[in-house]
Amino acid sequence: MQSRIILFSALTILFASFPATVHSQQHDQGDPAQIQLAAFHPAPPPAAKKKPLTRKDVASGAFQKIRQMTGAGPMEIGMLYETSGAKDFKEFSQALMVARNLRFSPQLVLLALWERSLEEILQDFGIPKDQAKRALKIAKDQLENSNKEWAKGRPVQ
Repeated sequence: MQSRIILFSALTILFASFPATVHSQQHDQGDPAQIQLAAFHPAPPPAAKKKPLTRKDVASGAFQKIRQMTGAGPMEIGMLYETSGAKDFKEFSQALMVARNLRFSPQLVLLALWERSLEEILQDFGIPKDQAKRALKIAKDQLENSNKEWAKGRPVQ
């Protein structure tokens, strides 16, 4: 019994000290972002505020686009979604797309979603309000196009 308690304590310390990081360096549009997943954000939003990842989300073109961008598998993307500050998959995918398009760190953008909206985050990074709205519109259009192409049975570009 005592060995189980020690093992559990050691695992708790190990996982609690293993930080969640998403590394994004200057990549070309086709290069995948490097993602490393680990521990959770210390204060997750209430269950009523965060929508769970659904089968429809996983079967969408936006999900396939994220897989293509990051090189991560479905489980890794699911974990990244759960640890992000995004309220739903739409906000999550839009945040990743905007981060990629503007060459921001996806980790910073996803973590900042715990406290601010995506438009406010972009403005905090020094982007004027009108350009932030345009960047969000471009990301939204890219994701909608990915969903349409995937629904037609075509690969996501």
